[in-house]
Amino acid sequence: MPRYHFSIRIDGEFLNEVQTIELENDADAWTTSKLMVKLFVSRFQADSRLNSVALIDTDSWDVVVCELPFAEVLGQSPMQDHPMH
Repeated sequence: MPRYHFSIRIDGEFLNEVQTIELENDADAWTTSKLMVKLFVSRFQADSRLNSVALIDTDSWDVVVCELPFAEVLGQSPMQDHPMH
């Protein structure tokens, strides 16, 4: 079974902790990513810094399977806090 590595990036910096899970395929990894972000957001939803956080999912060969910005899960565009002039 393929291994997927989930990590959190805040303002371009990766946290040291990486969660590794064996899953059937990339679709399961995508579903797991969304669930992980929703859980994280539900615990820290009042923290405005979540708009600059993303969950990165890579496979065993370090290929990015998905990158899920927390702002997307919060229902906001990642650029909403930085309007273009």
